Amino acid sequence: MISKISYIKLIREDIRHRGWLAALSGVLLFLSMPVYTLIYLDSYSEDPEVLKEFADTFSRFINGYNSAFLIILIGILAFAVGISGFQFMHKKEKLDFYHGLALKRHQLFAISYLAGLFLFLIPYIVCTVLTILVGAVKGIMTLSLAGECFLTMGTGILAFLLIYHTCIFAGMLTGRSVTMFLGTLVIGVYPSLVLTLLPSLRDAFFQTTYNVHDSIPEKLSEYLSPFPLFIRMLEQNNSYSNVFMITAALVLIVLLLAASIMLYRIYPSESAGNALAFKFTPPVFKVLISIPTAVFISLLVKSFIGASGTKWIIILSMLAIVLLCGLIEFIYWQDLKMLLKGWRSSVIAIGFVAVLLAVFQFDFTGYDTYLPKEEKIARIGTLPDSFASYFWYPEDYTSEDDRESFVLSDDVDVLYNLAQSGIENVKKGITPNTLYSSQTSMQTDKDSDNYICAAFCFELESGKKVYRNYCVFYNETLEAFTKLCQKEDYRKELFPIFHVEKENVSSVSLQDIYITPEELLLTAEQRTELLSAYEKDVLNTDIRKLGSEVPIGEFSLTIRHVPNKETNTNQPFHSWVNGTREWNAARM
Repeated sequence: MISKISYIKLIREDIRHRGWLAALSGVLLFLSMPVYTLIYLDSYSEDPEVLKEFADTFSRFINGYNSAFLIILIGILAFAVGISGFQFMHKKEKLDFYHGLALKRHQLFAISYLAGLFLFLIPYIVCTVLTILVGAVKGIMTLSLAGECFLTMGTGILAFLLIYHTCIFAGMLTGRSVTMFLGTLVIGVYPSLVLTLLPSLRDAFFQTTYNVHDSIPEKLSEYLSPFPLFIRMLEQNNSYSNVFMITAALVLIVLLLAASIMLYRIYPSESAGNALAFKFTPPVFKVLISIPTAVFISLLVKSFIGASGTKWIIILSMLAIVLLCGLIEFIYWQDLKMLLKGWRSSVIAIGFVAVLLAVFQFDFTGYDTYLPKEEKIARIGTLPDSFASYFWYPEDYTSEDDRESFVLSDDVDVLYNLAQSGIENVKKGITPNTLYSSQTSMQTDKDSDNYICAAFCFELESGKKVYRNYCVFYNETLEAFTKLCQKEDYRKELFPIFHVEKENVSSVSLQDIYITPEELLLTAEQRTELLSAYEKDVLNTDIRKLGSEVPIGEFSLTIRHVPNKETNTNQPFHSWVNGTREWNAARM
């Protein structure tokens, strides 16, 4: 049984063999942390007041928030340390030698793992302390700020471990350093690639999609993939305060480490020099990697060249899947004669991509024509395109969560009928894409004036919300709003004037048809009376006038905004404008 002393000696010996990496880490981290911080702060040394402002953001110099170079450097060091520490597994002579030692496999793993960890940790901790000393020399360092710097250092270490463990895990699945590197790239982005693929295809193929916020898979993709999570942790200031992010990083780190240890215990010695370590994995990995990658490449190329329609997605996807299958087989065997060796897995991958694209191309799921059953809908809201510049709400200008874009109504039947007409238009080929496209299916421009794009929000009895975007008739939309606005509560929710607290309005300006704004010299009481009179006019306005008459003026309100502790804004005032086409106001 190996003693603790010899165990430490083996770690030191491993570090000594990788001394070039230790020196490189030390020099680069020294230049990118304390030296960079000193140069950056020294440029403001002549202005003490400005220099003091850096106290709030000084910890950013530790994790790379102020320097993209440091973020890239940490990632590269994690790659270098991981590959150099376990490259002995990829050479048969070295692997036989190490496995012939009187050491258990978990001990060999621990020696290489800890040695690599120290190669980064020691220089990084030393450079963090030196960076803090730079802040102390400049007179901006405090005890609490030093503590914040060490917490930021902790997130930097976690970010390093994400890439380090990803690299080690890839090493346990491969038998060559090249495939270990490629495997690290794949594992680092694969969860994000898979989770965002279906939403991307939905937006590309379907005509009625409407995205209010990221879907659950898209949100999870930022926390389940090592590379995106690595970047998020280092790009955000005070990322250590994001409990969910830190938890996700810790879970990924532990899972990758545990999986790596388990795989190393069963790692076959004869796998050294092979592309992959386990015989059953080549066809499985080829199918899992090539399918999402091929479709992603087609979407990326289509977006880059600006091609319209979906035919190029299909053509590029099929071309990409064929090329990827051949490329992966070449990486496996490094022999052009062996490209067809795994033809069965290639057929499976190509067939899956073809079926997947057919499902989206012909909408076998009925996404574009889907409409919840009326009895299952609790409320419906609609948002025509014209509202984007028509109604501006005070809540939209705060740093808090955005207000619900849709004004939901209990009069389900009114908007349900409008949504049904939108689906009928979809079946006729009249969609938001065709309405705004130069290759529109409308016979004349006059025909297109009869339609308007409107997004719908269906709030089901279960609480779930379904969003769609249809092309509907202009007159039908106006008639629907006329019926909805017969209720005073709906009007108060729709018109922004009712979202304004009159006591917080500090000034009112009027902009006439000549676009010449002029502040109205009113007292607080007069401003309140003016806004109250406007509210009464809005409640009594015929909604049809909003779509037929042209405004002759516009109100602009300056509203006093007191930021709370959760908001981070330095602006005490916000200007909001009125959004109705009635009376002498155009927007609010």
